[in-house]
Amino acid sequence: MKKMEKTCGEITTETESMQENRNIEETVEESIGENESEVSVQVTRLRKSTGMNRKEFCAYFGIPYRTVTEWERGTRKMPDYVLRLLAYRIAMEKLETGKSEKENAG
Repeated sequence: MKKMEKTCGEITTETESMQENRNIEETVEESIGENESEVSVQVTRLRKSTGMNRKEFCAYFGIPYRTVTEWERGTRKMPDYVLRLLAYRIAMEKLETGKSEKENAG
């Protein structure tokens, strides 16, 4: 029988991975407003967190410029699931960028 033992490095990696997942969940939750009036603010905050202007954001995610403009102005309701998906994707891409930087440094 093969005994399953984990090294300190493996445990540390698992712990870091669990913390990263919690951070992603928190980022997604923070990106979603309590009520409808906050959604436009949340969309704008999410876009600005990427460092992109509206045109770049639209091109990157394949969303029509007018749609994002209306979401940010509050003249059009953004579906909740779209906000969650965008927040998740942004968080994951930042996470992946962070892992690549760690690998290159180490």
